[in-house]
Amino acid sequence: PVHLRRGTSDWLVFEQIFLVEEYGMEFGNNIANVIDLGAYIGLSAVYFANRYSTAKIICVEPDADNWEMLCANTQYYPNISVIHAGVWSRRASLEVVARKTGDWGNIVRETAEGKGIPAVAISDIVTDYGLESIDLLKVDIEGSEKEVFSGRVDAWLSKVKAVVCELHDRIVPGCTESYHRLFKN
Repeated sequence: PVHLRRGTSDWLVFEQIFLVEEYGMEFGNNIANVIDLGAYIGLSAVYFANRYSTAKIICVEPDADNWEMLCANTQYYPNISVIHAGVWSRRASLEVVARKTGDWGNIVRETAEGKGIPAVAISDIVTDYGLESIDLLKVDIEGSEKEVFSGRVDAWLSKVKAVVCELHDRIVPGCTESYHRLFKN
């Protein structure tokens, strides 16, 4: 089962993931580890868990209300882990500076250490979960991808086998450039 909130973006996301199957492309047969950055309410994680039943799926979501729904939607899947944090190029603290496009669009910036939302880097996730590979990296983090892709990537980039990324240049100019610089192939 999945839980959706009335009057939110949840219904549109459900349609995109389960009816349109925006993550329905082939990523290969050996998907052991999935990192879902910007997990929202967990619908993509549930989709991946049903498609890759033996994969370890790690979700990151900073918004407290969305994180509660993420926990509710993933509770039936022992292979899904959830992290209540934002994503950045390093461990840091973030603050929400704007909310765009409904419940799924929190735009953040770095703030004074210890104030606001904790943030983790992809390298932290790799280390904390002992990942040898990132077979699928899903990124939908409302412009923070520019910071993530511009930071130190040596601890995780070579582990990535497939990437699905929504770029947000209209929110933070330079996201696409950072992505292409990193993932040339």
